[in-house]
Amino acid sequence: MRDSLKDKKYFEKRYAKDSAWFEESFQECNDALAELAQKGDGFTGNIRMYHLAVVTDFQFKFHSGYSLGISKEELGRDLPKVLDAFLHSWNGTVYNDMEFMLALAIIYGIHKGYMRSVLLLLIEHNYQDYVLDSMAHYIDPNFTVRTGELLFKEHSQRIAEIINLAETNKEEAALYLAYFLEKEWLGMQTEGIINNQQHLKEDKYRGYWSLESAALVKMLHLNDDRLKRCRHYPYDL
Repeated sequence: MRDSLKDKKYFEKRYAKDSAWFEESFQECNDALAELAQKGDGFTGNIRMYHLAVVTDFQFKFHSGYSLGISKEELGRDLPKVLDAFLHSWNGTVYNDMEFMLALAIIYGIHKGYMRSVLLLLIEHNYQDYVLDSMAHYIDPNFTVRTGELLFKEHSQRIAEIINLAETNKEEAALYLAYFLEKEWLGMQTEGIINNQQHLKEDKYRGYWSLESAALVKMLHLNDDRLKRCRHYPYDL
């Protein structure tokens, strides 16, 4: 167990449900692709939505599994499926999904060759954001950081400041990240996979984990001894 806001029985049930949803979404996506191959141009189903469901349900499964105590290796077992679904679902609109995939690529050390198509999506959709570009540059040094601007300043301002601070003072950057996680991060999670407004109330709680902070620590070569005590920091990643 890595989370203490719910007991083990709760997370076992939550993870079992999320795992079943993910497998169901993956099967429905494969069925839709098979139907597309059979019907060709005459098929009008929205294939993108099937792929998007795979990505979303994997995020649910990942968070609840991490809270339960599932190993990092087991949590990442389905990443190849998710990367493929992401390539067919992301259309330059959902920032958090791209941030999630780039964070996992950094955390799991996914080779830049496998991530090339994902990084090209940023260019294809002219999706320019300093934090995302910085993550992409870490994954593949040939990817140029194209802007110093942020698409969603309220969401990314602190992360951008930590990235910049790490260039001159990594210790201060780690302390700043710890402060951000302890004092501000959860209050900003109001929509998407993590929603601080309803999950505990509606039995949708899967854990409040800042995966992007684990990616930042690895990307910026920060010492995370201080961060280990931060409730929202996924130290085991």
